[in-house]
Amino acid sequence: MKYKNKTWIYPLMIMGFGLILIASCNKNEESSKATLLPSTKNIVFNNNLSFGTLTDVDGNVYKTIVIAKNTIHEQTWMAENLKVTHYRNGDPIPNITEATSWQNITTAAYCDYNNTSAYSSIYGRLYNLYAIVDSRLICPLGWHIPSDTEWTVLTTNMGGQAVAGQNMKEIGLDHWQAPLDTAVKDTSGFTALPGGFRNGHDGSFNLPGYYGYWWSSTKNSSCDYFYRSVGSSTKEVYRIGGFTGNGFSVRCIKDSI
Repeated sequence: MKYKNKTWIYPLMIMGFGLILIASCNKNEESSKATLLPSTKNIVFNNNLSFGTLTDVDGNVYKTIVIAKNTIHEQTWMAENLKVTHYRNGDPIPNITEATSWQNITTAAYCDYNNTSAYSSIYGRLYNLYAIVDSRLICPLGWHIPSDTEWTVLTTNMGGQAVAGQNMKEIGLDHWQAPLDTAVKDTSGFTALPGGFRNGHDGSFNLPGYYGYWWSSTKNSSCDYFYRSVGSSTKEVYRIGGFTGNGFSVRCIKDSI
């Protein structure tokens, strides 16, 4: 699955200077390159909520959360980002560290932010789209990559796309950079973290502490797939199309019964 045209849709200015999102399938990607490194403090979960657990093929254990419980829109999500390094059948997912190799690869790959494994225990790992759509599957048995529609159900349950971020982001400044939206309550238990992303066009790492990015399984056009993004100073959850070579975080959702 290789695309000649490229998509670039990224924040070009960080908090305090506004958010600019630019999209084109015919231009090279440009993005801010934040020099900030991620915090390795423990995740702050909402202690007023009840969480379940999920174990992946590598033995990693994640918290899970039921959202809109006992309604027709009930969903069960991972409350942490995926960090698995093998497909469900045990085959390894290639770990691509070198920037040029990440830029040029057209098969599945993952990486740790800044190629530092210590960050992945908190933020999970970053995966390109080829890993997301691989038939060997990266989510644990009984779980899958959320579709664009399933993401929309989530944000609708959280008050709508324009304000859902305040009910999804981890509370406090242990991981999010100031200014953090003062209305953040994480009422959902989704506990979104700002894991940043890896640029598919130059292999660089960008925007930890300011933005989180998560893949969907739904194609947007011939050159990208939908993803969701949340910023530190905004309530909105952004729905955008992302280039297949980008490295984004992953949240799995439980299969419907």
